[in-house]
Amino acid sequence: NPFDLLSDEESMDVIDPATTTSNGENSPTVKRTQPASKTSHIPPFVVTGTTVSALHKEIIKAGVVNYTTNNTRKGILVSVTNVADYRAIQRKFSDSKVAFYTHQLPEERTTKIVLFGLPEMEPTDILEALKEKNITPSAIKRLSIRTKKFDEQALYLLHFAAGTISLAELRNVRAVNHHRVYFEYYNTKKIPMQCRNCQKYGHGSANCHLPAVCVKCAGTHKSNECPLTEASLNPDKKLSPNKLKCANCGEHHTANYSGCKARPPLKATPQVRAKPFNYQSDRFPALHSQQTPETTQSPRKLDFANLFNDHRRVPPQNENMFNNDEIGQIIEDVFVGMSAVRSKKDLITLVVKVTTKYCFNNV
Repeated sequence: NPFDLLSDEESMDVIDPATTTSNGENSPTVKRTQPASKTSHIPPFVVTGTTVSALHKEIIKAGVVNYTTNNTRKGILVSVTNVADYRAIQRKFSDSKVAFYTHQLPEERTTKIVLFGLPEMEPTDILEALKEKNITPSAIKRLSIRTKKFDEQALYLLHFAAGTISLAELRNVRAVNHHRVYFEYYNTKKIPMQCRNCQKYGHGSANCHLPAVCVKCAGTHKSNECPLTEASLNPDKKLSPNKLKCANCGEHHTANYSGCKARPPLKATPQVRAKPFNYQSDRFPALHSQQTPETTQSPRKLDFANLFNDHRRVPPQNENMFNNDEIGQIIEDVFVGMSAVRSKKDLITLVVKVTTKYCFNNV
């Protein structure tokens, strides 16, 4: 993986064209209607650091009546039945500084595309360059790169309203701002989702309103405000392990360390195995064959004198083609005759006899 995967809506280097255009006017790029929502599609709120009774008061102040609460190990789950109540509670919790996190509404989910090839640029400049190619993302964010291949290497995450653009359309654009560019889907399935605000797994930072926790020292401050500055670096320009503390397991490493014992394992993709064939005789009944009465016949002598005396299969006159029975009889006569062939002369004689019998008989 060439870059650190940011959470769904990381706040660094972000520009939202939905509220900013070239002339400074408010002009949404994509108009989306709010579809009828189902209860199962509305994500719940997970609230911590408060009581159920205090939470009820906040919800009532938000003007919401239809809701349910449920105490769990993660916190108090608050579930609502429609988008309007969801947004009302979200605003009220944010204004009241309630510690909570939630997830995106289905209609707010976007198609995420990674843009390769551009050097380090301001997101506003990238937006203007993309507009010249009739590409208008709803947001542009810069991704951090663990190991750069060259000095100005940069990766950008483009958000598009779901269903408004495809990867094939983007790949028709070969260059942006005179730079050769490439587009790929943003793939987060290879790592578990981790919040860059509270460092917990299972949600993103855009909808997290829990207290900030540092990714380096597990302190109660934002990661970019950590007191572990350049002075704390060792000669290798890295932080000494004894100065690090994981917010999830407490050991001496950063909270986003891939080898952390608190990191949830990825669910293995189920492999579809072919079921072994189970033969059942009742599902495959035997075919009924026509049985002919047995007759006692003396064995035929394998010589050319009596091989073609039977003219029952002689084709009728004025027939241009052999029927299936005649073809079968010809094959049978040839196989029987071949068992008596001992020389080239016998073979020629067999061919002449078969030809005479079926082609020139009664002519």
